[in-house]
Amino acid sequence: MTLSEYLERYASLAPIRMHMPGHKGTLSPYDLTETEGTELGRIEDAVSESERIAAVRYGADTAKFLSGGSTLGILAAFGAVRGSGILFPRASHRSFYSASALFRKTPVLLETEYADGLHVPPSAEDVREALRADPEVAAVAVTSPDYFGRVCDLGAIRAAIGRRTLIVDAAHGAHFGLRPEFPPSPCRQADMTILSAHKTLPALTQSALALIAKPYAEAFSAALAALETTSPSYLLYASIESGIDRTVRTDCRDRIEAIGSLPARVPADDPMRIVLDAAKLGRTGSELSRDLIERGVVPEFASSRHVVMIATCCDSAEEIRKIGAVLASLPKRRADAIPDEPYRHVPRRAASFPEAAEAESEEVPLTEAIGRIAAAEAGLYPPCRPIVARGEIYDSAVVAALGAGQSFGVRAGRVRVMKR
Repeated sequence: MTLSEYLERYASLAPIRMHMPGHKGTLSPYDLTETEGTELGRIEDAVSESERIAAVRYGADTAKFLSGGSTLGILAAFGAVRGSGILFPRASHRSFYSASALFRKTPVLLETEYADGLHVPPSAEDVREALRADPEVAAVAVTSPDYFGRVCDLGAIRAAIGRRTLIVDAAHGAHFGLRPEFPPSPCRQADMTILSAHKTLPALTQSALALIAKPYAEAFSAALAALETTSPSYLLYASIESGIDRTVRTDCRDRIEAIGSLPARVPADDPMRIVLDAAKLGRTGSELSRDLIERGVVPEFASSRHVVMIATCCDSAEEIRKIGAVLASLPKRRADAIPDEPYRHVPRRAASFPEAAEAESEEVPLTEAIGRIAAAEAGLYPPCRPIVARGEIYDSAVVAALGAGQSFGVRAGRVRVMKR
């Protein structure tokens, strides 16, 4: 019995619920806790069956449902690594840095190329060169696909790192491997692959899953047990199961064709990811986003040059063609010079990551942070990548970028820095 079947059958029993949660099914009859003694058996067995089916569909050894988003999966994956050094691109999600601090790992930051306003995914040669410089690295973590729908050559990276652990943040690639029109799942190359179901599957917010190779299953589960709640949301878990199933059953070739014909679209390895180059439409990214919102289309994200929109099997080809018509109808105009993305700037490092992570710290106003050493990451979201990392110095460019956008690591106008 799968989890969805279990929840349906339990709801049909209509028992007097003298157990958690406190809403007793009034908010949702499918929101359950662990139950004992009913004719349905243990709900944990139903979860295991749904996870087994998910693993088969992705071609993974094992699958683990998560109700704390892909961040929870990244934390557990870093915790499962033996050894301290983990190599990852500087332009990675903040969870990479948080996991490093939590499990006392030493980040070895990989600087990648920058082209057309976007970071270029790391190549196998980039990784190989970084490992030559720091051969004691125990694991390599990359993001594939990234926020803009571009993938790494995971096969080449796998070959380059030898027996080291390979972690792939595939938060934006939960649909990969589920249909022939999508790229293959990263789990075919990675030891631990983290998927954010709610991003690209028809699943509830915070739902995610991890695809884990057998040699890492025990260590991953042990790290996860120290991090996850003891009251997981089976409602979220069931949405992962149903989201995978719906995606498997939905032919998306007509959506992909419509996406491919959108004006100003930046080529992407993910055929479902829409990234528009606003400069080609004579606008900045924020101006194009505003124009779209005024015409009834709400994008995912806008930077100084690009607009990102996320398409899934729940979007119809007709809706995507309507977006194309909206773009084609926009009045032509010439944009002013587009400023550099804030992520091109790399602050100077004054302390090692471990030193900054363990040092005494304090909060100061962002406007007074210039010259201070960061004790926590701060950046813009989405896509939640740090502009300044622990041990790096706040300078005027960092302060200006954090003050101009929607930021994390800034609370009530204050940031955390090392005490002097």
